[in-house]
Amino acid sequence: QGHIGTVLAAIVDPDTVGNPFWSREVYRAKVKTPVEYINSLGRALDWQIQLEDLPEINDAMGMHFFTRDDPDGWSEYGFDWINTGAMLERLNFSTRLARHENNDHMDRWSVRRYLGSHGLTTAGDILEHFNDLLFDGKLPAHAKSLILEFAHTGQDGTRLPWDPASSDYMERAGALIGLILSVPEMHYQ
Repeated sequence: QGHIGTVLAAIVDPDTVGNPFWSREVYRAKVKTPVEYINSLGRALDWQIQLEDLPEINDAMGMHFFTRDDPDGWSEYGFDWINTGAMLERLNFSTRLARHENNDHMDRWSVRRYLGSHGLTTAGDILEHFNDLLFDGKLPAHAKSLILEFAHTGQDGTRLPWDPASSDYMERAGALIGLILSVPEMHYQ
């Protein structure tokens, strides 16, 4: 008789093999809208989004609040949200967030505090933390390999040790987090 808990339990029950909600064809197949992408970054980074900044950030990614004339809401089609300009803005935004540079939207977040609160020190620790948190531990092996290669490579292409005591550690950790937040899998839900 309209008990929402029972209805939701039936829909999202992972043990229901025939349930279309859990089919492999639809798993992580929907592209996040800009607001969904921004919110997912906020949750991943334990970042309190400043609501007054949300319209400006969304606008840069192509979702202009209060301009939708049609009564059917915002598009759920990925091609409406993924184009070169919107993708570049998403990548730049996630990098700015993670590195905390040129960013008025994250005055209460820092790489140091985040890593410390989660007990993360190695590049592998950071990668696996976000792999579990964001991708259910299913980030493809080739993506993980590329991310770790990035973590251990300097800007000039030389091999660098991952040393939490080095003066550029926080900068490198922020860049690593920014890269993880930019992988293609991050744009799907």
